[in-house]
Amino acid sequence: MSPLTPPSTYISTHAEHDARRSTHLGAPLCQTERCPAREVPSRSGSSESQSSSSLIPDSFRSEQRELFVHNTESVRALLDVELAIDENLLAEAAQRAAIFPQRLSTSPRLSEIENPFIDLAARLGSRRVRPMAIELIQALGHYIDAVWYLAYPGTPCSWIATNADSGRRWTSRMITAVQEGKVRGHVNTSPTVREVAFWAEEVRFGLREVDEVVGIYKGVGWAFSTAMLDGGYGEISAPNALGEDGKGGNLARLLNDLEEAIWYVPPFAVYIDTDVSQG
Repeated sequence: MSPLTPPSTYISTHAEHDARRSTHLGAPLCQTERCPAREVPSRSGSSESQSSSSLIPDSFRSEQRELFVHNTESVRALLDVELAIDENLLAEAAQRAAIFPQRLSTSPRLSEIENPFIDLAARLGSRRVRPMAIELIQALGHYIDAVWYLAYPGTPCSWIATNADSGRRWTSRMITAVQEGKVRGHVNTSPTVREVAFWAEEVRFGLREVDEVVGIYKGVGWAFSTAMLDGGYGEISAPNALGEDGKGGNLARLLNDLEEAIWYVPPFAVYIDTDVSQG
């Protein structure tokens, strides 16, 4: 403020300036004594919000909602995809899926029956369940090997991996490991009936243990025992292990399914550089 300008003149001069500014902007300048304070939006559920919302017609809201949903780029892209799908192609794909069951891997299988542990592969391979599942696989491998020895003495088991394998037949990692244990002296080379009974009990215990650790799935119940029922593996017995003429029974198929779920389809890939010379 200039010392030569009286206070009254200063006030009137600024009032005129405000009036000219408001006229130029096309709206009156908001002043404290003329404009009310800005209203704070009321909370949801209050009478003020309900009264203000009642001023908006329902038809306008529905139009806005419809425009918001159907005008997004992603929704329009999905509509284009739906228009481009041929129902005949979908029917053919469904027929192929019914003829060729879903598989966990491209490795050879003992049977073309679908592996019932497809949806449990990640759970069976988890850090908590995997040790118990491997113990079950170990018991199954020992049981089938012992049953085979008593049924076909002097004849190697059909599911032992050899160097001459061309990858056209299923071979069990666990049964092959049992033969390696026999060579190293860790496993009895001549299993007895008593050992067969022992490994049968170990298989039963392993099934209960894995079922308890896998737990209950929403809408499924006990997931592992449900998969066992879906697979139709039957009872733990020698005929059910080897099948007709030693071609493979339900328990051999169970071993195939569990090995595939554990070792051929990991829940996630972990790549570790073991070459420490580069460090």
